Amino acid sequence: MKSRIRIAFLLAWTIVMTMTTPSTAMTPVPAPRGKTDVFVNRSLVDRAEVSNLRFDTRLGGFRLQDDPAGGFLERGSVTSDSVFYESGVTSVVPSWNADCPNGTFVRIELQARPDAESEWSAWYQIANWGDPNVAETRNPETVLKGDAFARVVEDILELSRPCTQLRYRITLLTTDKTASPLLTLVALAAINRNLVNAPDDSRGPAWGRSVKCDFISQVVQPRDLAWRVCGPTSLTMALTAHGVSLKVPFVAERAWDMVNAIYGNWPFLAAAASDLLRRYENAIPQKKGFRKAFQAYVMWPSDWKAVEREILSGNPCILSMRFERGELSVDPERRSDGHLIVVRGFTKNGDVMCLDPAYREEKNGRITYNRQELHNARHGGPIIVLHPYSK
Repeated sequence: MKSRIRIAFLLAWTIVMTMTTPSTAMTPVPAPRGKTDVFVNRSLVDRAEVSNLRFDTRLGGFRLQDDPAGGFLERGSVTSDSVFYESGVTSVVPSWNADCPNGTFVRIELQARPDAESEWSAWYQIANWGDPNVAETRNPETVLKGDAFARVVEDILELSRPCTQLRYRITLLTTDKTASPLLTLVALAAINRNLVNAPDDSRGPAWGRSVKCDFISQVVQPRDLAWRVCGPTSLTMALTAHGVSLKVPFVAERAWDMVNAIYGNWPFLAAAASDLLRRYENAIPQKKGFRKAFQAYVMWPSDWKAVEREILSGNPCILSMRFERGELSVDPERRSDGHLIVVRGFTKNGDVMCLDPAYREEKNGRITYNRQELHNARHGGPIIVLHPYSK
């Protein structure tokens, strides 16, 4: 009788442990220490240097100043005050939200210095974003992309040594004086690759929660796009959680980085997300106590906790993974040098419920990855968050 009771107890304990602790197929590796600063509305110019811009209260962003001769001035800019990082940073991804009508664009630049006693670096141009028909958006090769201090690698500013201070300069430009860009958000996602955090795998309120969004396969897209658009396909899926249903080629066109010839530029995907939320705001349901905000930006978390908070708010996230054969137990024969997916929730034991566009069929693409395996495959990379509402 005692042996039966002992067996029953052990079975019950096994079930409880399975339900309350994450899977442990491998030990999660520490990830670089990250920090994300988001500047919206008037915080964009808090203690900043502003030239030829005005705040549009109705639209919640900055436009070019009116030209006394009519229309708008051709150029204006905001240069931020120093953004301080006590432990230093080595890699930075800026992101921005800007409405750019035809004939307009915004230019994004970063500057850094090791400490308050040092000289500022040169300005490094990260991107031009806006009307693709404006020649300047093609980022001419004469623009500084790197020197001994830092270099721009597609969408990341990589610093040769840790810096404790950053600042951004956003320039609004128009080639059509009847139109002006509208800048509503700037974010700086930064990490120090020399410092790492052990992931926090404690149980959280997002365990057992998920967000409803559609599955879409990249494999069924036009042949010239199919294996290049995991990013736009993931963004298209994430948008469905907020009522916006679009075609992948259309989303891909908005996110295309013509300079680097990629669809997977992190801030371009975030900027496209904000642009599309704004364009299709009528499809976004009203939410009591909130207003529509059309915000999207890049974040650089060290573990799953930031993603869990997004899921609790009803926001799926986009992340990338890189892995070799045998590193993902659900598909051990697969490998990838870089692939974007959507996180839509967490199981009751903390594993990660995803939409993976690499699969053709929905039954396979709605996939759950082991929490620790996917953490390792993420390699401490950034994520994209969409915030269609604010208080």
